[in-house]
Amino acid sequence: MIINEFAWMIPLFPLLSFIILIAGRSKWTKELSAFIGIIFAYLSFHLSVYLFVSNFENMRYSWSIPWFEVGGKVIRLGLEIQPLNAIMLIVV
Repeated sequence: MIINEFAWMIPLFPLLSFIILIAGRSKWTKELSAFIGIIFAYLSFHLSVYLFVSNFENMRYSWSIPWFEVGGKVIRLGLEIQPLNAIMLIVV
């Protein structure tokens, strides 16, 4: 299994945490909400560190898809992992 194929999940975990916390904001206690936020932040951090460590020698990865077209110009949505990007994923 190549970890680079799952790099898109790194920003997905905080987004899922936000959606789950908004959905249950009036039903849950502060402790449960904090626990959910911490778990999703940990998952994102753990995946970032694993991506950095597993690709230490060969850190170049790029993936993109066409998003939309404006006047013959294709705007692409993508993900690019380079050494500086991987370090910033861990830091941020």
